[in-house]
Amino acid sequence: MLSSSLRWKRKSKFSAKQIGIIAALLIVSLLPIAFKKSGHIKKNESHRTLTIITSHNETIRREFERAFAVWWRDAHRGELIHINWVTPGGGAEVRKVMDTKFEAFQKNKGEDGVENVGLDVFFGGGAYEFDQAKRNGYLVKIEAFETLRGIFIPDASGDASIPQKAFGETFYDKDHQWVGVCLSSFGICYNKDVLKRLGFKEDEHPTTWDDLADPRFYKNIALADPTKSGSVTKAFEMILQQKMQEHIAANKVPNPAESKEQHRDRILNEGWRNGMMLIQKITANARYFSDSATKIPHDVANGDAAVGMCIDFYGRTYNSKYMKEDGTSRIEFIIPKKGSSLTVDPVAVFKNAAEPELAQAFVEFCLRAQGQILWNGDPKLAGKFKFVPHNSALRRLPVSKDYYTPNFLMQFTDPEVMPYAREDILTYDSELTGPAFNALRVIIRVMAIDTHEELTEAWKAMIETGMPRDIMEHHFHSLSKVSYTKAVKDIGAKIHKMKMKRVLSARLRDLEKYAFNAERIKHHYPELEAEKYAATIEKLKKDVAALKSFDVMTLERQQQDLARQFRLSYEKAIKNAGKL
Repeated sequence: MLSSSLRWKRKSKFSAKQIGIIAALLIVSLLPIAFKKSGHIKKNESHRTLTIITSHNETIRREFERAFAVWWRDAHRGELIHINWVTPGGGAEVRKVMDTKFEAFQKNKGEDGVENVGLDVFFGGGAYEFDQAKRNGYLVKIEAFETLRGIFIPDASGDASIPQKAFGETFYDKDHQWVGVCLSSFGICYNKDVLKRLGFKEDEHPTTWDDLADPRFYKNIALADPTKSGSVTKAFEMILQQKMQEHIAANKVPNPAESKEQHRDRILNEGWRNGMMLIQKITANARYFSDSATKIPHDVANGDAAVGMCIDFYGRTYNSKYMKEDGTSRIEFIIPKKGSSLTVDPVAVFKNAAEPELAQAFVEFCLRAQGQILWNGDPKLAGKFKFVPHNSALRRLPVSKDYYTPNFLMQFTDPEVMPYAREDILTYDSELTGPAFNALRVIIRVMAIDTHEELTEAWKAMIETGMPRDIMEHHFHSLSKVSYTKAVKDIGAKIHKMKMKRVLSARLRDLEKYAFNAERIKHHYPELEAEKYAATIEKLKKDVAALKSFDVMTLERQQQDLARQFRLSYEKAIKNAGKL
């Protein structure tokens, strides 16, 4: 009697080999269906892997992974792309990972298995972080400036689809090593229910940065730590920019005994002080300083804080998340009038990337309609329009002016937000606060984060005693140690030396390893003429020699001393308030 397996073999129309082929064909045919549903291709299912380091959230990563993989697959005969996302955290953490990767590559390149830096694309964050990466020699020129050159060329009216500068901000690097792909601004998110509980009336909802200094917000403001993120630092910089510009506009005429230089120095220091006093009050109202900027709108939405400073798309996202059927939401977001400029979130390609072709293609994708519409497309229209998100609205704004037209706006979640047409945007003046950007992080740290317990206790004492003018002026707002002049010429200068010492020392080690030959100089300084290589070598040696005497510990000791001085000032404010 035949066994059941033998009977099956005799009845089967297919051989084992044919069955294997059919199974393989089924797997291949089903892959696109599964891919279309999730947008994610696993590494073992893909043909190539692109590694992207980013501070963008999971929602943005998911939509861009799906859309780019589809765009690439359709253009390259079904080739499947896997994206390996490296997500260490905010800008500070991203910077540390980049530094570590490039230092390891410089040390070990040429050895077995060390052929690339381990990163292909830098995606998201502030322009400051990308400028730092460029300065460190981490980036290469972006090819999209040639393949899509039309969008960067001004028309007859002098207008380009993507301008090099707008509202005082840089939208792409002059050497084409990074380019902004979406716009950001900074503002205030607030919970209407919590405001009502705190005694605020409908017409008292915050509309300006000054409103966040209201004592009723005591321990009810959610803030992020600027030492962890360049974008968060930028938000605080907007407060300083507005206050300094206002003070300059109101004090255009020098005093009779002043020279023009003296007048400018005085006005800059006074405007800076106005901004720092406001930041000090806002931080005194802070409930905490989070390491994650995404925590701010989340906690405001949950009622754990009344208000928070956040990036626009975080505020808009939570506004829509809690939107009721009648169109109202308990979470609102506003951009203070003349209180924020428009900045960009850039993208760049790393030097010594494992997949340079894919990396350049990703940048091009971000600048084409497929990537630009994705930033503000409405997922509810996914069946009608090709390039909108499939899962979640990203609530960001495309950088290209080409997509603020009726045909494209009908696909957007925020069609009423026309960034290039707004008149309430602050025009950023880099000469005012740019030189103090690094110092601002340190100042907020020593003034408000390291000393937060003393700051809040002093602020409470000021509130309870009616804000006594003398104590506020001489103790609570004791800011002479962090004046504009000191921020730029002392604190900022030392931070710059520390950064340059690290960068130049790394270059020196690399060049010493290869005996300072011209090829190495050409690698690091491709823009130089050959006859200038020798001079560059000598200059680099002198620069590093000069910086070797700079002690990084000096800066740390200065920061500790500043924190100690602020503690003493706050303690004096509390003590003197107790005598009233």
